[in-house]
This record gives sequence, structure tokens and C-alpha cells, in this order.
Amino acid sequence: MLKSAFVLLFLCCAFPLHSQGFGAVLEDKFTHVDIADKFYYFKDSTDKIKIQDIATGKCDHLFKKHTKKLANFGNLQTTFWTKIVVYNKSSKNTDWLLLIDNHHLDTIVLYTQDSDGKYTESRTGRLTPYNKRDIKFNTFAFQLNLTEADSQVFYVKISSYLFVYPISVVRQDTFSEMNMERGVFQGILVGFFTLILLYNLVIYFTDGDRNYLFYLFYVFMNIIKICDLKGFMDYFWQGPLSFMATQTPGITVINAYILMLFSSNMLDFKHRLPIANKILLFVFVPLSFASLSFNIAGIKLYSSQINQVGSLALLVFLYVCGIVVFLRGYKAAKFYVIAVSTYMASIIIYIGSLMGVITMNYFTDNIPEIGTGLEMLLFSFALADKISAYKKQKVKAEKELLKSLQANELLIKDQNKLLEIKVEERTHDLMLEKQKSDDLLLNILPEEVAQELKDKGESEARLFENTTVIFTDFVNFTGISERLSPKELVKEIHHCFTAFDHIVEKHGLEKIKTIGDAYLAVGGVPVADNENAYRCVKAAIDIREFIADYCSKGGVFEIRIGLHSGPLVAGIVGVKKFAFDIWGDTVNTAARMEQKSETGKINISGKTFELVKHHFNCVYRGKIPAKNKGEVDMYFVENELSPQ
Repeated sequence: MLKSAFVLLFLCCAFPLHSQGFGAVLEDKFTHVDIADKFYYFKDSTDKIKIQDIATGKCDHLFKKHTKKLANFGNLQTTFWTKIVVYNKSSKNTDWLLLIDNHHLDTIVLYTQDSDGKYTESRTGRLTPYNKRDIKFNTFAFQLNLTEADSQVFYVKISSYLFVYPISVVRQDTFSEMNMERGVFQGILVGFFTLILLYNLVIYFTDGDRNYLFYLFYVFMNIIKICDLKGFMDYFWQGPLSFMATQTPGITVINAYILMLFSSNMLDFKHRLPIANKILLFVFVPLSFASLSFNIAGIKLYSSQINQVGSLALLVFLYVCGIVVFLRGYKAAKFYVIAVSTYMASIIIYIGSLMGVITMNYFTDNIPEIGTGLEMLLFSFALADKISAYKKQKVKAEKELLKSLQANELLIKDQNKLLEIKVEERTHDLMLEKQKSDDLLLNILPEEVAQELKDKGESEARLFENTTVIFTDFVNFTGISERLSPKELVKEIHHCFTAFDHIVEKHGLEKIKTIGDAYLAVGGVPVADNENAYRCVKAAIDIREFIADYCSKGGVFEIRIGLHSGPLVAGIVGVKKFAFDIWGDTVNTAARMEQKSETGKINISGKTFELVKHHFNCVYRGKIPAKNKGEVDMYFVENELSPQ
């Protein structure tokens, strides 16, 4: 009952205050309440007044009522305090935001009184990194924590060098719609600019006219400038690029300088209006450097003031120059004059809305961007018109060249035919050399590994679980080599190893390498198969029979052979003189099998025996000690069993 009476009393008091224009009344039927003429303010030139001074009432006499529809105090490097009274008549489920709709404000602090009477602050502004703002928007907003049927006083402290700040209270859902609409509009605008950029980029690469290059830079800088002016670049001005958040005057200077370059080339000042180039060089270029210097020095106020005066003067100057050049017969200047006229009209409308002469609305707020888009489009037409005129001049020259080209056509055809013949011959030679290289690679590496090396530039080592390794060794090689000359010895080894190569290839095995008089081969690598043990034993028998036959015909070597089955790793080692090799205990055990074999015998391990016992007649030798292996089951392979 007491609560209802309090609410009634509050509403009765609120209405007379509102009728006098003091404060903002929030109701459910409202979505956006403009409070530009409903707040009090004063200028703090010293920037030394604290919220404690405001809260104690020491500064009440400084506040004065703002009565205009737009808070526009011009270019001032100072601080303003704003007092806002909000009467909340909306339902408790309605969230409200304080929106200060100008991206050029450096620092904005909102002071809110809590239940204990203390003031807490929320900070935002252009100098606050985007990712540290409570509400991420292209301009600046604060969450207002309002109690239902209550009034609250908020203080806002704004420090900057350009004081134009549309201020309002908006509902959360309306704010979200505004955010989306602005994002869509900016996306469409940037997309439009990007299409112009890409289209003219293609033309530039086609024609190579440097006017397009200056135009492309101008379009690109306009994209950056518009996104920065509207606050959409803040997302990118973070981290290493955080210094760009305060470089709006510098971006404007660069944009103006590129416009001067583009206009000078587009209107051909060098030949058609030389005086204009001198004015640009001795008046506007120094102004640009002055503005840029102030910007770099951090004196943004002077940089901004120079930009405002200089940009308007530059625009008028280029507009007049365009008219003069057009009147002197340069028809390509027609679209240039129309483009600048369009942009100037948009700026006039925008300034009128800031001064209150024209109603500020969504259209007038975005008219500079719309004017810039039209200017870019018309500049593109101006360039196209200029290039078209230039091409017409070229046609005449091209026709004169046509006769000489036709006279040389036959000679060119003959040269082309000769060139084609040489190309075919060279291609054929290259194919032959490639085939030689491929054959050489296949002679060094397995086909699968060689293909992987060509495709990827490398070949990874792989584990093969089921393999069989063959080791062969000539008996008493040292003694025999002492009796033969080096040439005779190499000839004997070459004859034997060539035969071994044919046998290994016949049985689908992979030769790994020769080590002196030892020969190493493997089955099941690099293509896995389940019959590798059988094929390896078959190859070993063929090698044994070859040596036996060769000895009967005068060969000097006798042989012993060892085999073992198991897992191993295979791959390429090194980066020069590629070599395919195998590693693992299976290789070492196969070497022990060869060492424990006897002349003319094939010695296999128990593991290999289990894989081939149904195919070959084998004699068990018992458990025989092998170096570093302990006692190992070994078998001699006698011959292949007859099929049942």
C-alpha cells in the first residue's frame, strides 16, 4: 500500500517537471527518446573537476539548460559535463541504453549513483579499445540500470576536440535494430565501393592507365575513411594497430592528397591548366603537411581545424578547375564536375543538418557516405570517358600500323613454324631426359617410394609388420680376393650380383644394397603381402643353385644364406644420393642367420620356418647361440615340397 502511494506521488511530481522539459520520461510506448534539449551542461576548460565536486553540489550553479535539438559545440579541445535526469515509467522488463551517437569523442565517462549514494563510473570513447568497451557499437552507448517507477540522475563527462554529440535514450531492442541496420548499410556501402574497386582494378591491369591507379588508391582510402568516421574500423584498430584509433585527421589528409593526385592526372593539369598544379603544390600540399604534423604531434584540434577549412577549399578549387578545363574543350571533365557537384551537395546537406537548418534523420546522417559513393561511381564514368577518347585517338594510329603488320605477317608465320619445330624437338629431348631420370630413380628406389618422392618431394619412413630379410655372403671372400686382381675380383662380384638382381626381381622382392661381398634383399617392402616369406625362400634356393652351377663352370665363390621374418622400418635416409634402407631387429637377426649358416646352405630362423614349413623340406638344427640373441631355433632349407 505504501509502495503504491509512493509511485503515485512520484508520477504526480514527474509530470510537471517533464512538462517544463526537464529530464527524459521513459514509457513502454517509446523506443527512442531524444534528450538533446533535456539535459544540463557546463564546460570544464581546466579538466580538473571531479565527480565528488559534482555530487556535493559545488558545481550546481555552473549547469545550464541545453535547448537545441543537437548538441553541437564545434571544434574545442576541452571537457563538458552533462547532467541527465531520467524518469522511468516503463515496465521492469524494459532495458534502456544511453546513446551518444558520435564516434569522434575521445573519452566518455558515465557516473551512476548506487544504492549507497556512491557514484560508479563506466568508461568508453574512441580512446577505449574496442574489445574493452562494455557495449560494442560503431558509436558509444551505456547500459542504464533503472528501477521501475523511479527517477535517477546521471552525469556524463566528455573530453574531446570535436563536440557534436547527438544524445538519446533508446530501448535495448531498438538499439539492436539500429546496430543491425547500420551494419547492413555500411556493408552495402563498402560492398558497393569494393565492387567499384575490383572492377576498375581489372580495367587498370587491362589498360595500364595510371589514372586508374590513383583512382583505386582514392577509392580504397575512402573505404577506410568512411569506416573510420563511422566507427566501424575500431574493430581493426586494436593490438599493434591501436595507434590508428586516433588517426582520423591523418587519414583525412592522406585521402585529400590522393584526391589531388587523381584530379591533377584526370584533368591533365600539366598540359591544360599548369597554374592549378602550382596552387596544389604551394598551397594545399603545405596545408596537408601542416595538418599531418599536428596529427602526429597529438594536437588533434589544430589538425581537424586545418582539415575542415582545407578540405572545403580544396573541393571548391578542384570544382572550379574542372569547370575551367571542361569549358576549354576537354569533354572528359564533364563527369568529374558532376561527381564533385554531387559530393558538395551531400556535404552542404550534412552541414545543414548539423546546424539545425535541415532535420537530422537517418538519410542526412549518412548523406556524406552516399555522396561519396556517387562521387566514386561518377569518377569511374569520368575515367571511362577519358579512356574512351584516348582509345579513339589510338584507333587511327593502329590502322596506320596495320599495313606494316600485314606485311610482316608472313614472316611472323614462318618464324612461328620454325619456333614450333624447335619447341617440339626440345620437348622431345626433355621427355627423353625425363624418362632417363625416372629410370635412374627407379633403379635406385622402389617404384612406390620413387613416385611418392616425385609427388611430395619427400618420402616418410614406415613400419612394415610382415617382412622377410635375405642376407647372403661369399665364403672365404678375403682369401679369394687375395688371389685375384682387383679387376678380376670386381668382375666376379658383378657377375654374381647381377644374377642375384634378376632372381630378386623375378620373385617380386626388393634389393636393398650390397655391402662388400654381402647382398641384402627384403620381401613385403614397400608393398606389403602375405607370401613374402615363401617368395624369399624361393629366391634363396635360386641363388644357391646359381652359385652351385657357376662354381661347376669355374666360378670362384661359394655362398651361405640366412633369412629371418618379422617387422622392420623402411625408408629413405639423407638428402643427397638417396638410399632406400631397412632397419630393425629383423635385419640384425637375418644377419645372424647368415653368419650361422654353412657353405651352400640356406639357414632360416624358427619364425621364418613357421611361415614356410608347408612349402619346403627343412632340417631342424636345434637351438644355436647367436650373437646378442641367445639361443635361436634354426633350420636348413633343403628343397621345395612337391604339390600334394
